[in-house]
Amino acid sequence: MHVRHLQGGLIVIEPQLHEDRRGLFFEQYKESLLIDIGVTDRLVQSNVSISHKGVFRGLHYQRGAYAQGKLISCLHGAIWDVVIDIRPDSPHYLQWYSFYLTSGYRRQLWIPPGFLHGFYALMDNTHVVYHMTREYNPSCDVSVFYQSTAWMIPWPAQMLLSDKDRDAPHWFSS
Repeated sequence: MHVRHLQGGLIVIEPQLHEDRRGLFFEQYKESLLIDIGVTDRLVQSNVSISHKGVFRGLHYQRGAYAQGKLISCLHGAIWDVVIDIRPDSPHYLQWYSFYLTSGYRRQLWIPPGFLHGFYALMDNTHVVYHMTREYNPSCDVSVFYQSTAWMIPWPAQMLLSDKDRDAPHWFSS
């Protein structure tokens, strides 16, 4: 396994793959490993999304006591994953980072609480797994419109968005 610690507490995890004539095996989640690399919050909820090519899901976060850390994996297909640091006291405030997560490479991304998160599906039938440190709470769910001059991300020209994401408010800072 290879672990890379990045700015803002982001961590890229490349699990050890065990591959032979039968197929592939790797550890998707191991609490002791996460604790060893500095992720001390327990993961309490897992979700799966399946997306068509060109779908963008985001930008989302949970506020307050329901702020979520997320461990993101792409089990089938490929995504361009984007996170934005929205912690006002962070030296990386409003900096964005992007990662390619694919089923072939098996890389995982740890996103600490306090980041906007979204991803763009690069292939049809893309399966993404999210393990989170807090349960989803609809009253704490926040969506932010993906295009903002605060971060100037070069998004793909064509994206399929949910009504919620298309109509989300623009980012503002106070």
